Amino acid sequence: MQNNGQESNKSNGSRDASEEILEILENYRKAHSQPERSEEQTDDGQKTAEADENSRADIKKQPDNNGDTIILESPRKKKPHAASAENAEFTNTILSHFSDEEPIRADVGYSAHFSDAADKEVLMKAQKNSRETRLQKEKKPKKVLATLGKSSILFKALFYILFILIISVYLSYYVITIGNDVFALVKDDQETRIIVPENATVDDVCALLGEKKVISYPWVFKLYLKYRSDKEFSFIPGEHTLNSKMNYTQIIQELTTLYTPRKQVRVVIPEGYTVDQIIDLLVENGIGSRDKYVDAINNYPYKHEFVQELNKIGYSPYRKYRLEGYLFPDTYDFYTDTEEYLVINKLLNNFDVKFWQDYKTQYEEVIKQYKMNFDQIIILASMVQAEGNNPIDFEYISYVFHNRLKTGGEFLYLQSDATIQYILTERREDLTKADLEIDNQYNTYKYQGLPPGAICNPGLDAIAAALFPTKPLNERGQEINALFFVSNKAGKTYYATTKAGHDANKQRVAEENKALSNAN
Repeated sequence: MQNNGQESNKSNGSRDASEEILEILENYRKAHSQPERSEEQTDDGQKTAEADENSRADIKKQPDNNGDTIILESPRKKKPHAASAENAEFTNTILSHFSDEEPIRADVGYSAHFSDAADKEVLMKAQKNSRETRLQKEKKPKKVLATLGKSSILFKALFYILFILIISVYLSYYVITIGNDVFALVKDDQETRIIVPENATVDDVCALLGEKKVISYPWVFKLYLKYRSDKEFSFIPGEHTLNSKMNYTQIIQELTTLYTPRKQVRVVIPEGYTVDQIIDLLVENGIGSRDKYVDAINNYPYKHEFVQELNKIGYSPYRKYRLEGYLFPDTYDFYTDTEEYLVINKLLNNFDVKFWQDYKTQYEEVIKQYKMNFDQIIILASMVQAEGNNPIDFEYISYVFHNRLKTGGEFLYLQSDATIQYILTERREDLTKADLEIDNQYNTYKYQGLPPGAICNPGLDAIAAALFPTKPLNERGQEINALFFVSNKAGKTYYATTKAGHDANKQRVAEENKALSNAN
C-alpha cells in the first residue's frame, strides 16, 4: 500500500509536470495567436486540442530500474500539423532554458514528450537553429561595417579629387608666374641699376638679379642660361641699367654684350652706275664685301612684287646680274655693319616706291603698246641713260631705239657703244674696231635687239624717256624720223634719218672732239 501510494504520488507528480508544460504551451499559443482566426484555423486548433487530449490519455506509467516511475509517450504517433512562426519562436524560448554546452539527458526527469529519442533529435535541431539564429544576429553589424566601408571609399575618392585639384591649381599658378618672369609678359615699367663685379660668376649674377628684384626666380634664370649656351657666360663688369619689362634674353644681352657706337655713312649712287660700280662704292665706304653683294643680287629671294614678276618672265642665261637696272640710284645712309642683302633690299625698296607703285595704273598699258614687258623697258632705259647726257637727249635717243626696233631689218642692230662698254673690264673713251667685234650677247653691233639685261641702273628721267620717247629736232627745229645719233665728248648729240646723214655727223663729231682735245 505504501509503495502504491508512493507510486501514485510519483505518477501524480509526473502527470502534474506534464500537464503544467502542456498548459504553458497552450497559454503561449493563445497569447501569440491572431485576434481573429479563420474557420480553417479554428478547426486546426480544435484538432490540435483533441490531439493533445489524446496524448494525455495515452500517457503511461512505467517504472525504471530504480523503482521510480517515469512518464513515457505513447508509441502512437501524433498527427503532424503546420508549424507557425509563433511555435518556432516559442520553441526557441523553451530551448533557451537549456545550456548550449550541455547535452539533454534521459534521466533528467522531463516529460515523456521530451524523453522520446525522436523528440531528442528535434530538440537538438532546434538548438542548432537557435545557435544559427544568434550567429546571424551577431553578424548583422557587418552590414553596418560594409556601409561604413562604402562611405570610406567615397570619402577617399572625394579627398583624392580635391587633392588633385589643389595640386593642379598650385602648379598652374606656379607655371604662370615663372612664365611671366621669363618672358616679362605682365610687369611694371621700372628701371633698376645694378653693378656687376669683376669676374662675376653665374651664381653671383643670379643672386644679384634676385636681390634687386629684377627677376623673381634666380634658379630659373640659371637654368635659362644653361639652355642658351653650354659655355660659361662672360658678364661685363660695371653698371647696367635694367628694366623690369626686359625678358631673360634681353637681360642676358645687356649683361654680356659690349655695345659699340654704330658707324653710319652716306652714300650717293649716281644715275647710270652699274652693279659693279655700286658694289665698289659700297665696299669703299666700309659696307659689306663684294662676294656677298654678288650673291645677294643674284640669289637672295626678295619678296618685292617686281622681283617675283621677273622670276615669272625668266632671265636670259647671258644676263650678267639678275637685278641690274633695279638698284635705284639715290642718296642713302647706311650703317657700316649692315648685312649686304639688307643694303640691296633698301635699294630695291626705293625702286618699288619710285616706279613700281605706279606701274599697274600708269605704265603697264603703255608698255603693252610697244609689245614689250617692263623688264625690256628697264633695259631700254639703261641704254638711254648710258648714251644720253640730259633729259632732252634721253627722249630723242629713246625715240631712235624705238624707231629702229619698229623698223626692223638691219636696224635691229641697235649699235650702241654703251652696251660694249658694259662688257669691257675697263671703260674706254674710244672703242676700237676689235671691241666692236667682241662675241658677246651684250654687243649690239653683232646681236640684234635689246641686250639680255640692263647695262646700268637708270634714274626716273631715263625710265620716263623709255616710256614716252620724242622725235628729235634738226638744226632748223623740225622733227625728224631719226634712226641714227652720235655725240661728241662735250655731250652734244646729232641725229640723222639716213646712213649718209649719220656719216656726216660722225665726221663733224670727230673734228669737234679734236678741237676740244687741243683746247685742253
